[in-house]
Amino acid sequence: MLTRFSRAVGGGVVRGPVWDRKRPWNRPTWEWCLVGSSAAEVIDRLWPYLGSVKRAQVERVLATIESNIPREEWLNGQDKETLRSTWDRQNHNTD
Repeated sequence: MLTRFSRAVGGGVVRGPVWDRKRPWNRPTWEWCLVGSSAAEVIDRLWPYLGSVKRAQVERVLATIESNIPREEWLNGQDKETLRSTWDRQNHNTD
C-alpha cells in the first residue's frame, strides 16, 4: 500500500518492517519518508484532502523544524521565513 502511495505522490522511501522494541509482541509497521522541498511539494498537493488532525500534525512538524534547525540548514539553505510565508500564502493559513 505504501509503495503505491509513494508512486502516486511522486517520491519517498518506504522502510520496513520496523519492529517496536518496547512492544515486541506487536506486528511490524512500515514507514513512508520524504524530506526537504520534495516533502513540502507533497504536503501542498495533499493539503486539500487532509483532515483537521493531519493538518495539525503538519503544523506541529513545521513549528518544530523552524525552532530546531539552523537557518542555513533549512530545506537546503533556503530562507525559512520566505518558505513559511509562501506556505501560509498558498492557501494553508488564511486567517
